[in-house]
Amino acid sequence: MNRVIYSIFVEPEFEGRKEQNNLSAFNDYKQRLLECKQEYAKKCDAEWIFFDKIGYIQEFQQKFSIDTIYNAVNIYKIFMFEELGKKYDEVLYLDFDVIPKTDRNFFEDIDLSKKIWCVDQNDFLSRRDMLRFKNTRSPVQKYELSIRLCGKPNKIINTAIMGGSSSVIKQIAFMDKLPEYIKKTNELMEFEAYFTHNNEAFFSAALIDSGVEPQCDDRTWHTRLDPMTAINHVTREKKDINKLLSESKFLHVINKNFSTYYKDRKSAIYSLHIEIPEELQEPAGAFDGDTIDKNERARINFLKYFDRLEKNKKDYAKLIGAEYILFENDNRYNEFREWLLHICPMSEYNVVNFYKIWCMEELTMKYDNVLYMDFDVVVNTDVSFFDAFTLQNYIACAHDEHARTWVERDIKKEYDPYSGKYVYHYRSPTAKYWNCHALLSYDGHQPQNDVYNTGIFGASRRQMDQLEYFVDFKKTLEKMTEMKEEEFSMYLPMIQKSFGYDNETVMSYKCQTNNVNVKNLDGKYWHNMVDNNAHSKKKVLNEASGLYHVMNKKFEWFHDII
Repeated sequence: MNRVIYSIFVEPEFEGRKEQNNLSAFNDYKQRLLECKQEYAKKCDAEWIFFDKIGYIQEFQQKFSIDTIYNAVNIYKIFMFEELGKKYDEVLYLDFDVIPKTDRNFFEDIDLSKKIWCVDQNDFLSRRDMLRFKNTRSPVQKYELSIRLCGKPNKIINTAIMGGSSSVIKQIAFMDKLPEYIKKTNELMEFEAYFTHNNEAFFSAALIDSGVEPQCDDRTWHTRLDPMTAINHVTREKKDINKLLSESKFLHVINKNFSTYYKDRKSAIYSLHIEIPEELQEPAGAFDGDTIDKNERARINFLKYFDRLEKNKKDYAKLIGAEYILFENDNRYNEFREWLLHICPMSEYNVVNFYKIWCMEELTMKYDNVLYMDFDVVVNTDVSFFDAFTLQNYIACAHDEHARTWVERDIKKEYDPYSGKYVYHYRSPTAKYWNCHALLSYDGHQPQNDVYNTGIFGASRRQMDQLEYFVDFKKTLEKMTEMKEEEFSMYLPMIQKSFGYDNETVMSYKCQTNNVNVKNLDGKYWHNMVDNNAHSKKKVLNEASGLYHVMNKKFEWFHDII
């Protein structure tokens, strides 16, 4: 029996940060990803072929008028599936992010004589998904496109792993159908913005049109490692990652978090506890039902629960194999404080919050993946943050996806906006949004922005280099001062008077101006903000979140956790 295993890895000049970061992740592990497939081919007594010439794919893209190079690469792999089927009796394709980790012979275990081997993605389809997930790579969009192409409900195939015999591949006749699929899709794209020349939609339609049935009885031949494998933050379904890795035969690392398997990244979790004395506190108002300022309440409760809060974070770090570091008021902080106040006078509160970003800069020089938690964060999970998030590819930080809409509608109608009698609280999302809006407008950028909460955020050196948070930092603060003090500001007094020097304003500004890829932390699980509006301990605890950001400082609610 004449058999072949093949894969493809090329490096197009992608414009988007997401694809650029994915390429960087591939390159970090390129040799290992290549060798594991070569070795597996030897075990199966199959020929190994590796395609890495972008020029062939660019010619292929031009010949068939494929819309993007990404889609061309993925359609090309099916083209080669058909071409190799003309030469070999059995063919196995593996995406480059697939890791064979078994001694079992795929060709001996799977009967390819009558059916194609590939898994479907129909378990990701639901009415909720149909309405919610509108992007070009969603299984929902692929499924919808495939129905339009073949006219029937079908199994939307994941083409990362495909096995077939020459006779079955010939029966599919994918390349004969491709021109018509592209033509139909072009017509549909005029009315549906999320349709593209997607290989999985095309291949799924081709299986229906050809009458070839897929098979995937043993899905350990295609084990997914995706953003929801560690935990599905919607259903709260957790998977034992070590068990999953142990049982899988082919591991498809969809999230490009290869370190989950190779265990070769150094990780750290850090927090900050710097007591701000009362004389250096800036008035922030009291929490509902309290009689003292928020800053003083935070100082008192941090001291009261210090040991419990630190142990909670330290235990989590140990559980997931990360180092734990606590930064306090020491010489390092005082040097940073002196430097920052020399650049721009500001409150001690703002100095502390800029310092936590500075610590991320420092730690990502030493560690591959770093997670920051404000000291008022309570951990309530055994799921590794570093398995759930691929920090080499993005910064993980919560933001309100709808803030751009509601903030601009939130001008207080009951006040004269020009009187200056009402001013947004300097810590409010509204103040931060408009402050960043002003900075972006000053630079000529599109001013709408995301309001981040840096109470919990994860990053890596690659992402901090892209962020360039402290590059031209003095100029950034000078611009903030100018926005704050401008005599004839375009912003209403109620807005301008809220401008200040906030770390989250700068975070949003830098993410947008430097085109940084940011993963939003789910507000129900990975960053549950227990703020001044949270009045029910029972309701908060029933949410069973993984990370609680106890912004109201009611740590007594979490007595059973900490």
